[in-house]
Amino acid sequence: MPVTPDALLEAAKALGRGEAEVDRRNAASRAYYAAYHRCLPLARSIGLSAEPDQGVHRRLLDTLTGSSDMKVKSIGYRLNECRKLRVHADYEIEIDFSSRDARTAIVQCERILVQVDALARSG
Repeated sequence: MPVTPDALLEAAKALGRGEAEVDRRNAASRAYYAAYHRCLPLARSIGLSAEPDQGVHRRLLDTLTGSSDMKVKSIGYRLNECRKLRVHADYEIEIDFSSRDARTAIVQCERILVQVDALARSG
């Protein structure tokens, strides 16, 4: 059975309860990917950018934040903040990644899933 964004978020929450910094880092990463995968169909439905010189994460963010729909734009800005936390967690391993960082990532990504679901129900 394929993994869903909800399953990724639940894994992030479980990891976030861990004591080790590596658990916190993994929690932020899984939370981001939960939000990323929930946002991808939304971005595709509104014309995901096809810029060949940009990676898919940048194109996803640009598509969402470039939307004229303020709800979609808000999701894009929130996803970008989660991406920054994920980058810190995955690439800046010499800098402490706190419990607060992990909680912030999980809560913000959880809000994204709720926002995208609400948009899908309303539209």
